[in-house]
Amino acid sequence: MLSKDYFLFFIIIIIFSFIGCDETIDEPTDNIYRFSDFEKAEINENSDFDIFDIIYGDTAQNPDNFDEIPIVQSTPLPSESSPAYLVVTRIDSILKNLKVTQYVHYCGHIMDEKKGIYKYDCSGFVGDFVLKVVLKNHYNNLDSATKKFHPDDLRPRAWGFYDYFRNILGDSFNVETKYWKVFTSIDSLQKGDIIVVRYSDKWRENKIKSGLTASTGHVMIAWSKAVRESENKVKILITDCSASGHYKDTRPVDNKDYPSDYHPLNSSGIGSGWMWFGISTIGDRRPYKYQWRSSTGKEYTLYSLNPEDTTHGRIHGIILARPIGEIK
Repeated sequence: MLSKDYFLFFIIIIIFSFIGCDETIDEPTDNIYRFSDFEKAEINENSDFDIFDIIYGDTAQNPDNFDEIPIVQSTPLPSESSPAYLVVTRIDSILKNLKVTQYVHYCGHIMDEKKGIYKYDCSGFVGDFVLKVVLKNHYNNLDSATKKFHPDDLRPRAWGFYDYFRNILGDSFNVETKYWKVFTSIDSLQKGDIIVVRYSDKWRENKIKSGLTASTGHVMIAWSKAVRESENKVKILITDCSASGHYKDTRPVDNKDYPSDYHPLNSSGIGSGWMWFGISTIGDRRPYKYQWRSSTGKEYTLYSLNPEDTTHGRIHGIILARPIGEIK
């Protein structure tokens, strides 16, 4: 029989193991998702999951022509002497080494290079798994700067990325600092650039008041240049860590042999696929809305343009950034 002292010691260990993870994934709090950009998918009539089933059906993957999508290898790499090149090669090594991946809350994140296990949310993938590994000075600059905007965050999250980059940009369309080139024109995008979507604070407040979850935005890496489909619409190959994949994605959508939370390469986690972005035709050709996995799917757009749509009218803004400067 266990002694009283041993039992007490065991209880203390359990308590300490949960310190720092005091907010559960599904439970809204006053400081919702302080640690993570994890967002639980909503399954309703406006959800991407339902739209996906309607658009793709059982066999068709997308109504668009596959031949119009350029292959990944056609996208030129950044200069080998640039920080952006290290971002691309780091992500490429992760994709090649990937054996198990999943989109998880901050408290469940794992990076085990030997076993090929990578589990995190969108901002954790870009920040901790990529920038922190190959561009430590850039990461440290980002980390310290984002804390000025969101002091309670334990590491850079989507709104931190956006607010810092937006502060750098000021009233300009293109600004370079010691570590970052921040810009708005989709035409300047290259492979390895960071795309940051920030969700509206008002949208988040409304979601939380309704007892639902709300992340701060989405962070992703451009894996191609923007391919123009029309004057105000482009498609971009994206690499990210998300709850569900995009069009022609590397993450399997459905595998009947395994439950989605068991199969090593399930529909969530790190992968690459195509997204569509709506572009402002006034001035700087800045993206302001997106479609997650289909050019005919529902658009996620600015909160100010569609505040009544509690699922899709969520965006505060979209900004683009590229690591630049010396590599140390």
